[in-house]
Amino acid sequence: SRCVYVTAKPRKGLKLRIGDCSDGKRQPARFQFPEGNRGPIKLAEDPSFCLNHPRPGILQLWSCNANSKHLDFTLHSEPSGWIGMPHWDLRDKDDAENMDASDLK
Repeated sequence: SRCVYVTAKPRKGLKLRIGDCSDGKRQPARFQFPEGNRGPIKLAEDPSFCLNHPRPGILQLWSCNANSKHLDFTLHSEPSGWIGMPHWDLRDKDDAENMDASDLK
């Protein structure tokens, strides 16, 4: 299982890190999902910041007030038989489980 981590004080352009959820050394970031499963995903710690995906392999925080198509996510439920939170999905090569997380130790 992979989690998203905010490694510094939230700010516009802060790149997020993706790593294993089970190490117990850090708390993963928490997010507010959009109603209707489509729209911006807000950082629970500071809802003025949203997830932003400006290009493949990049996941960062950005101002939720920005006019950007890169803030718009569509959430899909897990397949039946799985218990989990809804998630956003990128093209296969850009999926979170395939992103570089070598900086997380």
